[in-house]
Amino acid sequence: MKKKTQTKKKTNSKYYFDRSAGLRVVKFIETFCRHTKGEWAGKQIKLAKWQKDQIIIPAFGHRRISDGMRQYRTIYVEIPRKNGKSTLAAPIALYLTMADGEGGAEVYTAAGDKEQARIVYGVARDMIAQDPILEKAVESLKDSIFHKKSMSVMKVISAEAYTKHGFNSHGIVIDELHVQPNRELYDTLVTSTGARSQPMTFIITTAGVKDTFAESVHDYALQVQKGIIKDETFLPVIFAADEKDDPFIEATWKKANPGYGTIIKKDYFRMQSNRAKNEPTFLNSFLRLHLNIWTGSTTAFIASHDWDKCNHNPILLENLKGRECYGGLDLASVR
Repeated sequence: MKKKTQTKKKTNSKYYFDRSAGLRVVKFIETFCRHTKGEWAGKQIKLAKWQKDQIIIPAFGHRRISDGMRQYRTIYVEIPRKNGKSTLAAPIALYLTMADGEGGAEVYTAAGDKEQARIVYGVARDMIAQDPILEKAVESLKDSIFHKKSMSVMKVISAEAYTKHGFNSHGIVIDELHVQPNRELYDTLVTSTGARSQPMTFIITTAGVKDTFAESVHDYALQVQKGIIKDETFLPVIFAADEKDDPFIEATWKKANPGYGTIIKKDYFRMQSNRAKNEPTFLNSFLRLHLNIWTGSTTAFIASHDWDKCNHNPILLENLKGRECYGGLDLASVR
């Protein structure tokens, strides 16, 4: 029987799916990129199924029928800590710099401050140092990686956006969007991609605090995911627990963490869960960083599940008429 090798599939009138285009990126990562830290340091990266099937292959495989260029311009990945964010983001930055077929590509790794931005860049530079083929192909400096053949460059930048105008970005990798103080850097970088034929903005972040710029991007991603907003160039990939889920059971941990039990250790999660259960000021950090639940503040004095227990009956204003009232006024100066 003849084996079917078809990889292209039409998705609608404007786009088609070419799995081989996504697999090319997978092959690049698994051939040239190695782990740089921990027990797997120096070992070849073997991507997990969820990394391939939910992020890389869809991001690079969906194409426009009109010109064969990529459909998605923004890839938004929201995932809890310790699920290998940097180990995924750094190879994508390298691919966009070295193997995407873009001459003179400008690729930027960005974050709220330069130290954070340097994490992904540092991992990419360490991956280059471990592979003789990559090392020969580039010139690696403190803040930039220059690919000789394509005349492309990868640079590390931070949130001082007023200095970032004039870029001609092909690839943007934003780490931990939730620590961005405002949307200035984001807008500056994204609007710098207009002259490129298939630029990619790859955002990878954990959840943050509500009523911030980052939450507005999160909300946009959710609305695209639910079909409320139609944006065919935006790919949302969100791994998270729901606010109603019990944060202290393993089923919730698995739901939010695709790398639970493989990338992220079970014992570590139990330890963090016990701490959150017994230390209310740590609970919000646990919800945000490990379950990807957006919270109203970074810390809470009273655990939310304890607060909810106080809600015995609805409060009827009619029943309070004529009763003595006490008011609390916070006079702390914030502006």
